[in-house]
Amino acid sequence: RVRIDSIIYDLSEKIKSARRQRAEQGLYISAYAPYGYRKDPADKNRLLIDEEAAEVVRKIFQGIADGKSTFDLAAELNSEEIPTAMQYKKNTGCTRTHWNAVHEDNFWTTKAITRILRDERYLGRTVYGKRRNLEIASTRSEAVNRSDWIVSENRHEAIVSKELFDLAQEKLGNERQSIHSVSTGTKTLKRKIYCGSCGLAMDRSDSKSHNYLCRNRNLNTGYDCPTEGIPEQDILDAVLTAIRAYARLAVDLEEL
Repeated sequence: RVRIDSIIYDLSEKIKSARRQRAEQGLYISAYAPYGYRKDPADKNRLLIDEEAAEVVRKIFQGIADGKSTFDLAAELNSEEIPTAMQYKKNTGCTRTHWNAVHEDNFWTTKAITRILRDERYLGRTVYGKRRNLEIASTRSEAVNRSDWIVSENRHEAIVSKELFDLAQEKLGNERQSIHSVSTGTKTLKRKIYCGSCGLAMDRSDSKSHNYLCRNRNLNTGYDCPTEGIPEQDILDAVLTAIRAYARLAVDLEEL
């Protein structure tokens, strides 16, 4: 058993080393191209601009630069029925089998907009090593310090300019600061309460009762998300009742 584990570990380290060397050469080594790009048919380690999707990327960057919020942009794209990155890739024949989405007909969210705005690959860079797995063959990972990333410049054609990208980061920083300036309270239930309609995580309000609300109800999603909030204390009471019930079942089973 120990010998097998050692072989698996050595093999894993060799694969990591080989991938790192390729990344240091500036090769694009991810399995799928980012939204706005496609892989070069003649060279799978090189990206080409997918003009149709790239126009949406430019629209997002220009919108944030013009003063729109990520919420405004998501609502606008949904109202215009512009396919999300997942939908677009599926429609263009992407063979990916797993998608990190709640519904097949997913919609634009502030998180999806922010992910695009933060992606340095739109500057023509390749970026490798932003996260690392905690264990071999595990899906659990952790963020890596930026100083340890492998970044190569001018590896493919940029979709946005450096000036527009930097302006977008500044706007994003201001928006994030504004959001966090009114964010208070416990993290006990953070990302554990989900909307029963759209399926995405609900946010905790700063009202006296600390309600949980679905912020996606105004994003033109097509889902009938509730307009009323759920008091945090009601959720905690329900959780406590369930814990007590399961604890009693466990005790009864042990006694039996």
